[in-house]
Amino acid sequence: MAEEVVNAAAGNEAPQDVQNTEGAQPAAAPAAEGVSAGAPAEGTENSLLTEGIGGGEGGKSEGEEGAAEKTAAKEEPSVPEVPERYELTMPEGWTLDEEGLAELTPIMQELKASNEQVQAVADIYIRRMSAAREKQIAAERETVENWRKELENDPEIGGAKYEENLASVKKMLVKYGSEDFYNYLDDSSLGNYPPFVKVMVKIAKELEDDKFIPGGGAFSDDPASAAAKMIFDKSLKD
Repeated sequence: MAEEVVNAAAGNEAPQDVQNTEGAQPAAAPAAEGVSAGAPAEGTENSLLTEGIGGGEGGKSEGEEGAAEKTAAKEEPSVPEVPERYELTMPEGWTLDEEGLAELTPIMQELKASNEQVQAVADIYIRRMSAAREKQIAAERETVENWRKELENDPEIGGAKYEENLASVKKMLVKYGSEDFYNYLDDSSLGNYPPFVKVMVKIAKELEDDKFIPGGGAFSDDPASAAAKMIFDKSLKD
């Protein structure tokens, strides 16, 4: 083949294999096996003129990559600030338990909890405690209501003489009781407890009906006062 080229050059004749027909275009270079013509071969990058356009991986500009890095940096979670002392706000009617907070503080600091996170925990606790207290109050009210119905229907002190019996007890309490005693009956609900109320009715009735003989042998004008004097004097001597 080399000899033919040399001979053709010497005789100003082009070899048959390389001679071009007048006006014909040069033959395109054969495409690599497995790669279609017009597409960059695998592993190659886009040219300078096509870099940044199209959907290829090499099309990302430096500005786009920088913006993506900034977005990723913004999305990183920030570390909450852990205070030396947690300042909590209590709702109306609630008092902050300083001893409880002091016991809780090192635990929450070890967990790196912020003041807002500890406040959220306290709010949940208060809501749960308030709900439990409301439930307890409702149960107590239901119990007292049931006690009152029981007393109204009691065969011994209830029925037609129910109001009269209660009036006797109140008269006795006004005469012999005190403000502290009244408050205790209300706060403890003892004043609605059926066994206690029935005992008080019996005592009040006996004080109204009985005649007590004082030390001089004459009847007292006020049997209830005489009875109370005898009871209280005896308790003081004991």
